[in-house]
Amino acid sequence: MMRVKYLHLNGEEFIKATATGELDLEESKRALKVLLEDPGFSHQCDILVDLREAACELSVADIFEIVQLLVKHRLSFLGKIAILVSGEPEFDKAKFMELCSENRGIQAHAFDEVSEAEKWLGLKE
Repeated sequence: MMRVKYLHLNGEEFIKATATGELDLEESKRALKVLLEDPGFSHQCDILVDLREAACELSVADIFEIVQLLVKHRLSFLGKIAILVSGEPEFDKAKFMELCSENRGIQAHAFDEVSEAEKWLGLKE
């Protein structure tokens, strides 16, 4: 069965940074709440989170906190989540996010190529 909805989130929509470039966890939580309260958001949709232009560098602890947010709202993220990054250090962190997410029942996968992420989401063959 093909999913009817797909959402592309730029890093700035989901990951909020302080003026010094660190993760602002409280603002990121607010952004997530706004997303979840949007009447157009489908809990069944697949999501492409594009972090290639994210304004902050995420630490391993930050990634774990973000995954905890997803887990807290697990029923809102029933579709696939593709995590798109650029560069080897970011890809390693995205793979860690993938591992943490999948260990907690969220279907996530890290990518460094848009076409591969879209293929995994079933948007392209």
